[in-house]
Amino acid sequence: MANATVNYGGAINGGSDKRELYLKLFSGEVISQFEEKTVVLDKHTIHTITEGKSSSFPVMGNMPDAEYHTPGTEILGQVVPQAEKILTLDSLLISHVFIDNLDEKMKHFETRSKYSKLMGSKLAKTFDNHVMRNFVLAAKSAATVTGTNGGLKVLDANLASATAADKFTAWESFLYQCAENFVNKNVDGKAYCILKPADYFFLAKYVSTNGFSGVHKDYSNSNGSWAEGKIIQIAGIELVPSPMLPTVDYTSDTYHKIDCRNVKAICFTEDAVGTIKLMDISLQSEWDIRRQGTLMVASYAMGHGVLQPECAVVGMTADPV
Repeated sequence: MANATVNYGGAINGGSDKRELYLKLFSGEVISQFEEKTVVLDKHTIHTITEGKSSSFPVMGNMPDAEYHTPGTEILGQVVPQAEKILTLDSLLISHVFIDNLDEKMKHFETRSKYSKLMGSKLAKTFDNHVMRNFVLAAKSAATVTGTNGGLKVLDANLASATAADKFTAWESFLYQCAENFVNKNVDGKAYCILKPADYFFLAKYVSTNGFSGVHKDYSNSNGSWAEGKIIQIAGIELVPSPMLPTVDYTSDTYHKIDCRNVKAICFTEDAVGTIKLMDISLQSEWDIRRQGTLMVASYAMGHGVLQPECAVVGMTADPV
């Protein structure tokens, strides 16, 4: 009797590695889940490096005032104030799970794909939280370049008021303060505001006494939607809900130490914060014969820091005690 020819679903072109395709599949799921869950990946500046532990980010100030030219005089050029920010890498960040071989065999449902998605989601949430902490830090920082501006901190207890009308007025005032701040400081680029989902959907549902609603068609080019719970831009700022908005004290953490208690929102443009990336998100999987199971590790090596504080505003109910 002839032996059956086994078709290994994980082998590529009949290769010897019977799990190669599975690893690529799981790695792709981690990456796609990371990109799907993160909200700040495309909203700040990222430098990718191939070696080393730090990277230099040039920070430009404002051009000096324009001058009238005197006929016959030589034009020598004006001095543009500038500085640099050095961002360093954090340690390798990992999310991992060990899958026991016997336990996996006894299950009647597939779990590896779910684990890979969970790991990608967890790394995305950590990435967002670390970047957002730096937006808060930027808003509280002095200017990077001499002659430019620092960040802005807005304190208003009514951002968390139990009275709906007072709460809405506080949020409306905060967003217009952010917009005015960016215009006064000559900040370019698209502005975003990240806030907790509860506050986002409060603004989506609230209707003020003068008839304003965050989803009212008369206030926008049909951007707002009651059906989708989507808010229009307010003061030209795009509102983004995220549960990863930092709101606790992180001063005892190893990296990105800052007290974020009482933070209600962060407004920023992409130049406020930078990320240095040495190792992009990836997945490793290895069979451990000694433990009779498979270890799956998702990881990345990145670092984050403040670039231009004038591009960031933080809204708080009060300063942390």
